[in-house]
Amino acid sequence: MVDTAATDDALSHREFRIGQVLSRAFNIFFKHITTFSLIATGVVLPFVLLGALGSEAPPDQRGVMTLMAFVLYLFLAPLATAVILYGAFQHMRGHPVQLGESVSRGLARFLPLLGLMFLQTLGILLGSILLIIPGLILMVMWYVAVPVCVVERTGPVESLSRSQELTKGFRWKLFGLYLLVLIIGAVGGSILPVVGEALAGLWGQIAVQLVWQGLAQAFGSVLIVVAYYYLRVAKEGMDIEGIAAVFD
Repeated sequence: MVDTAATDDALSHREFRIGQVLSRAFNIFFKHITTFSLIATGVVLPFVLLGALGSEAPPDQRGVMTLMAFVLYLFLAPLATAVILYGAFQHMRGHPVQLGESVSRGLARFLPLLGLMFLQTLGILLGSILLIIPGLILMVMWYVAVPVCVVERTGPVESLSRSQELTKGFRWKLFGLYLLVLIIGAVGGSILPVVGEALAGLWGQIAVQLVWQGLAQAFGSVLIVVAYYYLRVAKEGMDIEGIAAVFD
């Protein structure tokens, strides 16, 4: 049975509301917290390990390890979002969420996602060099580029353009969503590893940070997917079956 809330979204209104996006994202996330967190933990594992071990490494190796962690995360994060995307849409359709199937469907768009991530990261970095603000603008404009690439099966450039089109008129709201997740992730990521290190040393720090970053990455991915869904509801009046039919 299709999720009745998802059906009602398309039938009752064509608005984009922060509270509604957050509520649906939390609902989906907590119902599948184990599956989604396992997916996200696999993505953040090299980032957390290299980051933590790099802090203990000699100064001449620290920068290399930090850069490696950053690059790995940039290219693995969209894959996690793609995998979680399929699971989130299955939930909204009232279908069971299966880890293996979600991974298989997400990886099917591996190459286009890599191209998308390269262009997106390059654009945001160049924009950030220009007094930071342009980078933030591009980040919000391209917020839903990954679900566009997976669901609409577009190439990297077209995915960025389509995301720009969908986010137009709602970018301040999306910036608020992004800022909220960033602040929560930063606060937890700063405090919890210190607690872990105090309790069990470096490996305690790594374990706590890995769990926290996995949860944060999983929820952030769900939030992007739900935002994409509601943007299409608001802009096009689509329902969940119309959007997710590509997976059939």
